[in-house]
Amino acid sequence: MSVSPYLDLLKRCLLNEIYLDDELRLLYLRRCLAGEEAFDFAVYHNIRTARAEEYAKLCNARAIGQFYDRNIHNAGFSHTMIGRQRLDGLHDCLDVILAEGIPGDLMECGVWRGGACVLMAGFLKDHGITDRKVILADSFDGVPPSSMQPDAHLRLDKSVFPELAVSLEEVKTNFELYGLLSHQVHFLKGWFKETLQKTPSAHLALLRLDGDLYESTMDALIALYDRVSPGGVVIIDDWGVLPPCRQAVEDYFAGRDEVVPEVQAMDWSGVWFKKPGKPANVERRSYQTAFPAPFLKGYQAGTLGYTYRGVPCLKSPIDLALYAKAIWELKPATLIEIGSKAGGSALWFADLLQSYGLETPVYSIDLQPPQGLDDPRIRFLTGDVNALAAVFSEQGLIEAPRPWLVTEDSAHTHQACRAALAQLAELMQTGDLLVMEDGVLDDLGLSERYDGGPNRALQAFFSEHPDVFRVDRALCDLFGRNATYAPNAWLWKS
Repeated sequence: MSVSPYLDLLKRCLLNEIYLDDELRLLYLRRCLAGEEAFDFAVYHNIRTARAEEYAKLCNARAIGQFYDRNIHNAGFSHTMIGRQRLDGLHDCLDVILAEGIPGDLMECGVWRGGACVLMAGFLKDHGITDRKVILADSFDGVPPSSMQPDAHLRLDKSVFPELAVSLEEVKTNFELYGLLSHQVHFLKGWFKETLQKTPSAHLALLRLDGDLYESTMDALIALYDRVSPGGVVIIDDWGVLPPCRQAVEDYFAGRDEVVPEVQAMDWSGVWFKKPGKPANVERRSYQTAFPAPFLKGYQAGTLGYTYRGVPCLKSPIDLALYAKAIWELKPATLIEIGSKAGGSALWFADLLQSYGLETPVYSIDLQPPQGLDDPRIRFLTGDVNALAAVFSEQGLIEAPRPWLVTEDSAHTHQACRAALAQLAELMQTGDLLVMEDGVLDDLGLSERYDGGPNRALQAFFSEHPDVFRVDRALCDLFGRNATYAPNAWLWKS
């Protein structure tokens, strides 16, 4: 489990671990009001010591996700009933989907007071992830009566257990209390069989099922399992405590003529498994770089002021190291730069290639190629990123020997980057390497100026064409996760 003081404190608050004394006081006062014992201010005032055994019992119940005395009417004031072990298990699963780059959103079916999803939203915030949704599906009116035989002995509706009926307004308020109600959080209200097909997500990285009933679990699997990305995580909260939930999972996979994926226990009740198959290897949801804001300001100033052989180069030092590594390993037969500026980077590429003993020509394309920089190894070409296909055709680049290294460093706008991606997807061949530079604009606070820039273009392109390019994770993460000015944008043509 990743270390995060913020997420640890968030879990303590969701579980009400920091105010368990007050929960015990309320249980004590309830007994006093019922005439079961006489009120004693000394007990009330110092209840943790006066009722040490009861306090330990309450702590244990909260840790393992049980109600005090196994009585739902002692639900207390925590914002989740799943306990510390399952909450930590959820954190572990979120780490898995992030580390393995599993594409998709996060969803829970059966949310009670919303605590598990608050942790999901907090995890996204803690990691700077802005392109995943958290989706909460619930009746927000308690557990429905079931018409299915496996649920015949279960009556969990609000007439029996009003504690299970939590309104949508209350759940939204809980998100607001934690400062986590945002455009990334979506609510789907109604019975599962009527609403889940309308889930506002085509791909789920994590699906958590906590519907209690056979019918609810089956409805969720039928509507949503096919949306779970290969390698994605499915959590069954009541696997160990409510047999109908486990039966629903087993019957669902039997109906598909598949075995239930190997489950891993979180605690006495909850389990999780990964959906079989390999995750899409192109899409990594977070484009945040590894550069902290205070460092990035000075780093960017140095990058903009950097010259090579007296000519402005405008390349991040880390990216220069990544290019050196990539060129040595690829040994490109053609290097194409889109965006020349002063020509310093083209000159650097030419020198590096020569130092490696490669006779690779450098073609540098710009609306206004630099003047006065004459080098027989470099051809500066006039061209528009929005019409690359025409430039490649007119200049004979389509026939240039492979493999290619193409670096796109031109206008940086969303439109220009989308145009470049669409054309290069057709022009490049398997084994060619593309670097879409300057997604770091997001972290620099400049993406609005460029209408979302390279990152927005890449996200949109990947969602429409997931198999055209493969992200080279080793290069992106060589100096730390996305420690590059081209986050998720060192791309091999598939």
